Amino acid sequence: MLKVLNNDFLYEKDMHDIYSYFITFFLFILLCSTSFGEEVHEDDDPEVLFEVDNTDEEQDEASNDDDEPDVDEPPKKKKAKTVQTRQRWSKDEEAEIQKYFQQYLDTSTTPNGRACNKAKENSLQNGGHIHRRANHLIVKKISAMNHKPKQRH
Repeated sequence: MLKVLNNDFLYEKDMHDIYSYFITFFLFILLCSTSFGEEVHEDDDPEVLFEVDNTDEEQDEASNDDDEPDVDEPPKKKKAKTVQTRQRWSKDEEAEIQKYFQQYLDTSTTPNGRACNKAKENSLQNGGHIHRRANHLIVKKISAMNHKPKQRH
């Protein structure tokens, strides 16, 4: 494939080489302009910029000079993650859903957060059970009930 640049014909391979040289040059400039996140100034000595800071190693050696033997601490045990298992919907909870969300079941829609909160308040006042469930679980249950085929009586 040919490309025209300033009335010169360049092949795709040549363009690839130009791109790779450009990227290499850009990275070289980037690496030379900063050293370990610090800006390079004109008066800085280039040899000093690339010296390795051994202060951490010197501190480690100084701490090892103590007469105390090194004691490896046993690894700390990780806490086991608690896994919640699915809590099945009881018949009482399903009956409450039928009672409080009948209009949503008839229209095959799902309730919003305010409707869920209102039904949960009514459930708490009437000694029901669905007030213990989260709103998103109530909506999920109603959606599942809407997708079940209607039973004929």
